[in-house]
Amino acid sequence: MAAGKSNTLPTMAQTPYTNIGDYVQQKLLLPFDAEMLNGTNKLSSTELNAIYPNFLAAGRYDDRYYALPFSVSTVILFYNQN
Repeated sequence: MAAGKSNTLPTMAQTPYTNIGDYVQQKLLLPFDAEMLNGTNKLSSTELNAIYPNFLAAGRYDDRYYALPFSVSTVILFYNQN
């Protein structure tokens, strides 16, 4: 937030997905659909399919991508039946 307020935004940052909407509304994030889905550096269909759909969807806001999953996991429970 401090970098955004001082007009010295980094090229890339890590943030919880819950902040994306606020950051977009404050014009602190740009969508990267064009780079992610098109062009020479786009993600291949294999790469896109390798990302769990709910994790990928968490980076979307107003039908545009602003984030990719970085450090996420699914919850698992193991127990001893004996």
